[in-house]
Amino acid sequence: MSSLAQPPEFFDHRMKCDCKADVFSFGVLVREVYLGRIPSRRAGYDVEQDSPIYSLLQGGDDQPHHGGALAYDRERRCTAKDIKLFLEECVATREPE
Repeated sequence: MSSLAQPPEFFDHRMKCDCKADVFSFGVLVREVYLGRIPSRRAGYDVEQDSPIYSLLQGGDDQPHHGGALAYDRERRCTAKDIKLFLEECVATREPE
């Protein structure tokens, strides 16, 4: 796995990696699949605010209780349950093909 998919706490050996670390790595994967490119240290992890995955990855006004899957501060990172709810909402509101 690329070091860019590792959560910030992975590099700080004083911090324990937990399920929030998995949420960060999953967020990196979702971003990569959606944008079709891996993140770079220069470009960072941001996505456009009008992107359908913005609230999942970056938080935002509609997600005031968390800072998204890619929040640097793991205490502000969303949970696996938040991801599940977001994906269920996406499936429920998608237009039929």
